[in-house]
Amino acid sequence: MSLIRKPIARQTGLFSIYSTAAIVVVLSVIYLDLATYVNHIYSSIEPKYLYYALAVIVAPLLLLKFREFLLYLASPFSVWVLAEIIVHSYDLLNATEASTHLIIIRDQYFILVLLFGFTASIIRTESYEGIFRILAIIVPVCVIIDFSNPGVFYPIATEGSVLGRAAAMYINPTKAGEAILITCLLAIPVTRLQYRMPLLLLAGAGAIVTFSRGPILVWMLFWLFLLIIRKLPKYSFVFPLGVFAVLPLLISVFGSYIQEHQDLDDGSTNILRRLDFFQTKSLADDSAQERLSVLEASWRIFLENPIFGSGTGVTSFQSNVWPYRVGAHNQLVMIAAEQGMVGVVLWVWLLVILWRGHYFQDTRFQLAAAVGTFIMAFFNHNMFDTLYWLMTFALVSGRRQWKN
Repeated sequence: MSLIRKPIARQTGLFSIYSTAAIVVVLSVIYLDLATYVNHIYSSIEPKYLYYALAVIVAPLLLLKFREFLLYLASPFSVWVLAEIIVHSYDLLNATEASTHLIIIRDQYFILVLLFGFTASIIRTESYEGIFRILAIIVPVCVIIDFSNPGVFYPIATEGSVLGRAAAMYINPTKAGEAILITCLLAIPVTRLQYRMPLLLLAGAGAIVTFSRGPILVWMLFWLFLLIIRKLPKYSFVFPLGVFAVLPLLISVFGSYIQEHQDLDDGSTNILRRLDFFQTKSLADDSAQERLSVLEASWRIFLENPIFGSGTGVTSFQSNVWPYRVGAHNQLVMIAAEQGMVGVVLWVWLLVILWRGHYFQDTRFQLAAAVGTFIMAFFNHNMFDTLYWLMTFALVSGRRQWKN
């Protein structure tokens, strides 16, 4: 009998080691957005190559656990993904060439997140969640380095970057701010109490130098949330008071720093107006006015086709219907314009799935994830085009796995 048990134990151990290593690699590549970053630096290396490599890495797990995969496809998140794929694919019937390309890429992301989400669902959660503590340090540190030494991560004036606003490997500062928030959310619950405050402050420093109002505001709300539910050391209530006390001084210091850097050109004006927002709450800057314009345009498009929308991608590319060079800057409004009430219902369903998930041991973090996603949707329209958002949805909407 002992001769039979040993090979089984060895197989189980190898499966556990391989599966844990695989998901750690997958999460690192996704949350650091390395596939897109490599493509920005070396245009010949398309993101799909790295994503296909990740798919190959986890494919053996799918084959070994195929029955469990079929069950996973019946989970609430998987059903939501399949519904989104159907809606997006239906829009292919009347899509332009550019929209067709967008829909195909988005559907591929949905399929990949099903594969990666399943991989996480069959692995003991405690075996890999520690990676988020590391990522929650790496991401803001890289962003701060990018702010202090522009050009280290990518050439200045790289397409998609914003002069003067740090982004590191995310290129876009808003994406960098989102990654900081997400990794912080996933890291705090698995971080010892005495280290949570330094981690939160590091995340705040990283978010601030992106000069992205959405991530900064959500970071402040997350801080308040952690204080209310007593997930920070007792002395932590002093820090918000200190921050608000020195906020004018911090804004003044940043303003002086920006003004001294003549190489920022027009970027400095935009940053100074963003800083002014936290004192005057004024939305008179070009970015805010642009957002208001596309918001109104998206609403008009929704009213023209309120049930099924005007088609996926209609707000992503300049046309007679959409005369702007930028997107809707608002996930919910974009969904309403492109997918109508059908899309809005799916969006609300996603938020409910996040809230009712069982990833966090403390269910209050489930609510934080749902509310945080809802708030960030007012500052972003690329959640379905970014794997770290989709992977977060997959994790948070699922269950903690206690054993392999």
